[in-house]
Amino acid sequence: MRNFRLNFLLSLGISLFTCGLLTSCTDNTYDLSNVDMTMGFGLDSITLPSNNSTEAIRMDEVLRLNNSKFVVIQDNGDYAISFNDGKKLSASSRPVPEYVNGSTRTVIPHFNHGYLGTINLGRAPEFMEASGAVINLNAPIINLNIITDTPDDVSITGTLVGKDKDGNILSSVDLPPFKIPANKNSIVSLRKQKLKAKGDTITSFVQELSNLFERIPHSIDITNVVAIGEATNADKVKMDFAYTISTTYKIEAPLALDEGSSIVYEDSFSGWNESLKDISFIGESGKLTSATQNYLKMEAEVENHVPLYMVFSGNGIDNNGNLISSEELSIEPNQQIAPSENGVSPSHTHLILTLRPKNNEVFKKLNGIKLFIKGYTNDPEGKGKPMTNIVLNAKSQTISLTNIRTTIVGKLVGNFN
Repeated sequence: MRNFRLNFLLSLGISLFTCGLLTSCTDNTYDLSNVDMTMGFGLDSITLPSNNSTEAIRMDEVLRLNNSKFVVIQDNGDYAISFNDGKKLSASSRPVPEYVNGSTRTVIPHFNHGYLGTINLGRAPEFMEASGAVINLNAPIINLNIITDTPDDVSITGTLVGKDKDGNILSSVDLPPFKIPANKNSIVSLRKQKLKAKGDTITSFVQELSNLFERIPHSIDITNVVAIGEATNADKVKMDFAYTISTTYKIEAPLALDEGSSIVYEDSFSGWNESLKDISFIGESGKLTSATQNYLKMEAEVENHVPLYMVFSGNGIDNNGNLISSEELSIEPNQQIAPSENGVSPSHTHLILTLRPKNNEVFKKLNGIKLFIKGYTNDPEGKGKPMTNIVLNAKSQTISLTNIRTTIVGKLVGNFN
């Protein structure tokens, strides 16, 4: 768990409350360091204004790669999938003849290669594989450098199967037939989008290709590979010979998301209990009462250059890192953060975040907060347009908060000396 590190979630105002109000920090607007904190304070509602603001927080401070082998940040800051480990996959099989019109002189050879091999991607970044994340890539590409020693041109079909780290199947995509020449290196580009390839690259459009990455796989099997030759003189095909197909591969895609995508980020902030354990709300009678109608409200102006709708939720955590039930403490955002419509021009959102303790006992064990941020390409409220085909950028896409302020609704009493 992180301890007051100023990053995206910290900027939402949680630490402002614990530092600016409860630990007697000093900022340029108010200073509680000389107040006798054994006394109750606060009216029915009191706002502590602040000129606090955050620096522009970059995406790479939030969407970390976590040593992923296949998700990279390019020189211009764009996130991308790029994987090429130089390994070769291969399989061999004897032909199964299909004789034409009952003649043994003309044959269509079938090569049932089956399992060709596995592409081992390894672990994905947490924001892509967390529970609830859905990655619908706009333009994924898998390039295969194929060579076969079949005597004639063949038409190839197969299946790509995505699996998790335990070998469970996550997705399966059937490849439509594509033709390659005999005894020649052929580059076959499997693509979701109908974009032209360079040179003599053979292009095969696979509309469902992004399904392979919807839940990011740990590995991809190339299996059910069948090569079917053209009708040829039977003498050209050696029925007792095992013909081979082999390929190297490269996977690439800008991290530009299509409709229906979502990424998930979570973070924890701890170390609050020393300041919070002696806090209680006080009722009108002067006695400590339930804090159901009392709450702490943080507000800020958000400038967002990230092309995603952002929604967040959270739970308190205790000294052991366990989640505190929402029946004891609720964290209530009032709205989502609007996206940048192009990843360049910012949006502006007035953000309100409410911490509502349901009883005074919760402060005795509250040690921090775990927040969950979910970014969507589609507006969860169904009002805005989808944010699609915009590449996520680690450097230029930022989020910042200004005019952060805290309001206490109710009266507090505690011993903070």
